[in-house]
Amino acid sequence: MGRAASMVELIKTPNQSLRLRMTLVATAGGLAHIFLLWVCLQLGFFRGGTGVFLALAGIDVAGRLTFLVLIMTGANLRFKEPSLTLPQIVWATLCVIAAVNFVEQGRLVFLMFFLQVMFFAAFRLMLRGFLYITVLAALGYGLVILNLAVRHPESIHVRIELFQWFGFVLVMLSLSLIGNMLNAFIQGYRRQNIELTAAMKRIEELAVTDELTGLYNRRYILDIINDQRSRVQRNERTFSVCYLDLDHFKRINDTYGHQAGDVVLKRVSEGIGASVREVDWVSRFGGEEFVVVLSGSDLESARQVADRCRRRIKEISFDDVAPDLWVTVSIGVAQYQRGETIDNLLSRADDALYQAKEQGRNCTVCETALLQAALN
Repeated sequence: MGRAASMVELIKTPNQSLRLRMTLVATAGGLAHIFLLWVCLQLGFFRGGTGVFLALAGIDVAGRLTFLVLIMTGANLRFKEPSLTLPQIVWATLCVIAAVNFVEQGRLVFLMFFLQVMFFAAFRLMLRGFLYITVLAALGYGLVILNLAVRHPESIHVRIELFQWFGFVLVMLSLSLIGNMLNAFIQGYRRQNIELTAAMKRIEELAVTDELTGLYNRRYILDIINDQRSRVQRNERTFSVCYLDLDHFKRINDTYGHQAGDVVLKRVSEGIGASVREVDWVSRFGGEEFVVVLSGSDLESARQVADRCRRRIKEISFDDVAPDLWVTVSIGVAQYQRGETIDNLLSRADDALYQAKEQGRNCTVCETALLQAALN
């Protein structure tokens, strides 16, 4: 059951699903070829009888089933070209050539199957691959003509067959050029699609992140808080926010320059990110202010995280910027109360931050402390 389930999941992947569909289409073409061969047998156009027909059909089907099994089991991923395009085309070519050798009348009907082969090739092969198929088909058909001329001269008009062979080669060469152009168009479209996807991803990142620090920006963190509020309404879990502000940041900019200030913001951002869990969110809220959303954390847990951030920031070295430069941060912490607005939550955290500044900076104040002070 486990292996079957993993096979189903593998087939559901976009690339593998496309490969399977293409192989099924090729298999359908092979079955159509076998059907026409059977029609020739019934009409008396097939030399060799039922035994030869069954052998050719069995070999053709066995090969195509092999390709299907390789893709369905994921074994095709071990090959350099997982789509197995060229091997499938070579197999189809050999099967058609082998069948044509036993057809008394209507050989051109079977040669038309190369139209499907070349169309199939257009999705993967470049000009070199097309020419390889053309040479293989031309040589194969040429050997069929030679074999018939030597062993069954009564079933062939050599001049007509050579004329048809020449026309077949010209058509195959034309299809090679057209197929190569189509392949180039497809590959160009794929590249544009990849570039567009990357550009869209970059735009999305820019829309939610701060360019300097790489943290989430103000707009996105407000969306996160709103999402957390919705989650609280559905269950009993809560969350908390930490409002951080770098102490004397203006003095740092004035003394060491804005470039040094940018370095400070980047390293502080890294310090905050290293102090929280993967399920938490860190944002640059504006200037030297940061807001951290702690999912599922009550006030005490949030206070511990805030103190961890504060200590880590204080330990950051800026010796490469200025030997006497060091940075501290003041933090206000508030736990979300069911039903309150985002503005109210941030206002309480901001009030706690203000008290941390009043208490001498480089400290953490929780909003409950303000509540108790007001009651006293």
